[in-house]
Amino acid sequence: LYIMPRLTFQISFSLALLTFTKFSGDATVYTDAVSSSNGFSGFACGFLYAPAKARSLFAAINAPQYEGSNNCGRCAKVKCVDSRCKSQKEITVMLVDKCPECKLGDLDFSMPAWEEITGHSPDRLKIEWDFESCDELIDNAPPKLSIDPGANPWWVSVQISNHRFGIKSLRIKSSGADWKLTN
Repeated sequence: LYIMPRLTFQISFSLALLTFTKFSGDATVYTDAVSSSNGFSGFACGFLYAPAKARSLFAAINAPQYEGSNNCGRCAKVKCVDSRCKSQKEITVMLVDKCPECKLGDLDFSMPAWEEITGHSPDRLKIEWDFESCDELIDNAPPKLSIDPGANPWWVSVQISNHRFGIKSLRIKSSGADWKLTN
């Protein structure tokens, strides 16, 4: 019988500053809302936890701006600028997935987010958006640290969710070791 030793970690992280660059592109729709707190685990960003409001107001970011998952968990303030839009409402969505076929500036939305942004049936419509704080979507609770259930003495996956801004860096320290900056 092998008993796995207890893993002890210290974690620190810093938040990315917001950019205020407007992007424009096409909006499309690809899925419905997710029903559970871990509903995003099947998406490209692989989140282990999803804030309640973000489970319906989310989008997949285009491949060029996915940046190797660096923009996962960030939020975008989006407005439909297409003349066919029935809504001019700006809403905030959480970026939780990658849209491989989308071009720079494009976003692919959950159906509830699409309906709020466009007021239109599914189609391809023009949007403008920029990165935004996630204040509107996070739960009224501190940031949540999730450790992948597959963690073992040789491998660990850590996610920080329910925070206002994207994570710029993450450092981890195990017992008796120096701080390591993660990729």
